Amino acid sequence: MDHTKFSLISNAFNLNGSTYQEGRESSHLFRRIWLKRPNADFENNLRHEALVLAHLDGRSSLRCYDFNEMPPQYISMEFRELKPFRTVFADSGFEKRLSLSQTVSKAMHEMHNLGVINRDLKPDNMFLDNLGGAVFLDFVLAKFGESDFVQPGRTVGALYYMSPELARGPNVGPASDVYAYGVSLYELFSGCRPIEGVTDYEIFSNIINAPLNTEPLDKAVSSPNLRRLIVSCIDKKAASRPSASEITAELGALIEKEMMSPSRPLRVFLCHCAEDKERVRQLYHRLRIDRLQPWLDEEDLLPGQRWEQEIRQAVRSSDVILACLSQQSITKTGYVQKELRFALDIAEEFPDDRIFLIPARLENCFVPDRLKHLQWVDLFEENGYERLLRALSLAGNGRV
Repeated sequence: MDHTKFSLISNAFNLNGSTYQEGRESSHLFRRIWLKRPNADFENNLRHEALVLAHLDGRSSLRCYDFNEMPPQYISMEFRELKPFRTVFADSGFEKRLSLSQTVSKAMHEMHNLGVINRDLKPDNMFLDNLGGAVFLDFVLAKFGESDFVQPGRTVGALYYMSPELARGPNVGPASDVYAYGVSLYELFSGCRPIEGVTDYEIFSNIINAPLNTEPLDKAVSSPNLRRLIVSCIDKKAASRPSASEITAELGALIEKEMMSPSRPLRVFLCHCAEDKERVRQLYHRLRIDRLQPWLDEEDLLPGQRWEQEIRQAVRSSDVILACLSQQSITKTGYVQKELRFALDIAEEFPDDRIFLIPARLENCFVPDRLKHLQWVDLFEENGYERLLRALSLAGNGRV
């Protein structure tokens, strides 16, 4: 590797035989980068992949900075914190899994709108970045306009995720990616692939001819609408599959329905300052006893997680923001400007009826100007907690 251009860090991983390594440019910019060193089988495709990445320009992908076709070959790309989609999905509940699936469908829709067909979509090629979006990391097999290095009649892509039309040849449309997306969801939700076989020939034959076995999906997914959506993505006929935008819309409807389900506990984000931690901790445990789902940083943030990113995600997925107020919190320098303001700014991105905001006074204190238009609850009074439960029940349409 040309150490005059990059200083590399040991943080590296492999994908499809290529190595991705974190580093910094040695120029005056010193930008953090991901450096991709290609699989030897695809070294001749380096320019093609760089052109695709340049066209996408960071949408559903990492932005391409530079590439080198001469040894040592590489593509340098913008740095984002990346989490493997498969890992995050496995650690998530049903509603979060729906949201993650939609995040990927949005990225697929964006990619297709820009005229790019990945032809190698699979869970291992899906990542979540620190901006809250999904990126596909490998575009070495992608089709973009007239730019296609794959010769007619040659098969490309990961075998188990290959659409029937891709199994017949590389000249495919966006529906081929939808098929791979559907196979990925089938696998992630059920734990097994919809297409199996002992030999490559048998797998090819099953992709093209075998009827879909829905039994594992039926057992793993209780939502009939989600099962129907996944099955429609894996339809043998490309014309019968939904588009990425239609998938995104259907998942949005499923997420909205799930959020309003009476069986789901109400999510309550506890916004507070550090000086009130003990009182807020007691409130957290009391809410849990009453079968709500409060979110408290010291209980729900894991070591190594990024504070700002996780707080933003927690607020976005909450039904209610409880702004815990005290003399210390309202006089603490920066509190209203930071902790509380951060949550309020995110809440205001939503319609007025999407997230309820309840000021909760822990003691007799002033209410900040930004909250004075809202009725508050005094938790220090004898019936304060019961009044809070009534307000939460209203916010949750009776789910308390």
